[in-house]
Amino acid sequence: MPTPTASVEEDYILDTREKWLIFTCGSETYTPHRIGFKRIKPMEFNGRIDPGPSLKERIVEYKRRKQLELNGENAEDPDWSDFSKVADRFDTVR
Repeated sequence: MPTPTASVEEDYILDTREKWLIFTCGSETYTPHRIGFKRIKPMEFNGRIDPGPSLKERIVEYKRRKQLELNGENAEDPDWSDFSKVADRFDTVR
């Protein structure tokens, strides 16, 4: 975890050094027949990942969808045969 004085850039780059993973491999577990090398390049994040809804919010949404399903409605799938209900999902041709 970065220190409070760490810059914003340090939050996005885990480690700038290139690393090598050295491992043994083979068909026999007790006698490795090969040594493998895997270069691991520095990983950089472009931004923070949105954690999404909390567990409580997901449970509420699940219950809402279940209730709609029990009522014979489907919140996810509109009536595709009625273009006016799904027109906003398509790009307009100009």
